[in-house]
Amino acid sequence: MGTEIVKANSGQIARLETVSLTPTEVKLLQESVCPQHTPAQCAFYVQYCKAKGVDPFAKEIHSVIRKGRQTFQQGIDY
Repeated sequence: MGTEIVKANSGQIARLETVSLTPTEVKLLQESVCPQHTPAQCAFYVQYCKAKGVDPFAKEIHSVIRKGRQTFQQGIDY
């Protein structure tokens, strides 16, 4: 699984910094943020967050399983 995500720095969209997730952080993400997800769904969530430039731990975008399908939902603070 790729472990790099992109995170906006202080709301400055033009300036992005790459944040790497350690294997411990990936495990924490799977156990706490998306425990109902398969490893493949969790990897897809990380890639989606990377594409949107958000941190999955900030819960700006949520990955939700509905009727067996993975969907993404924006958080109120996004």
